[in-house]
Amino acid sequence: MNIRLLIGFFFSLLLSNCNSIAPIENAQESSSHPLKEDNLSNSQKWLVKAKLAYKNSDDEGFANLIWDQTYDHHHITLSSSMSLKKFVVSGDKQISQVKFNQEILEIESKDVMTKFIGLPVSLLDLSWWLRGRISPTSYSSNQVYEEDGLLSKFSQNGWNIGILNYKRTNQKNIPIQISLEGYNSYLKIKITSWTF
Repeated sequence: MNIRLLIGFFFSLLLSNCNSIAPIENAQESSSHPLKEDNLSNSQKWLVKAKLAYKNSDDEGFANLIWDQTYDHHHITLSSSMSLKKFVVSGDKQISQVKFNQEILEIESKDVMTKFIGLPVSLLDLSWWLRGRISPTSYSSNQVYEEDGLLSKFSQNGWNIGILNYKRTNQKNIPIQISLEGYNSYLKIKITSWTF
């Protein structure tokens, strides 16, 4: 069976199991303190838990995300809200191993999201965007900064990225709500916890 059809089924299942993205628990007000550029940019070990809402011209869905990054290695789990289906990606900047529906495949990390979810975005770019940063891998444009110096919008690799909300934690302004729009697709990420 075609992997893309399996993923489409997976997102349909997610949609049927989840009807909204839950609010973040204990969210604090955004701080007006400017972010020290090296705080998150240079963070080599971090863990994010988030809720995703996804929509394109073919399908839409909801999922839970756990992204554990240690230096260049990532371990990403994407599952339905009821944990009925799970998609696990482990690897580095070059190669990832993808486990889904009893199958294990190796694929270039830059192609994982395109092949399995239909979103043409590299895991490396997404790891920067989750941290509210422009990826250093390619040109970006349309940068907009808030009065406090925090990045709020930019465009990169065909995507319009919005950092919709920040939270001040451990002297870091960390993104807690991010949107990606491009390629006739929309992805909203609501981060429920950060660990450094």
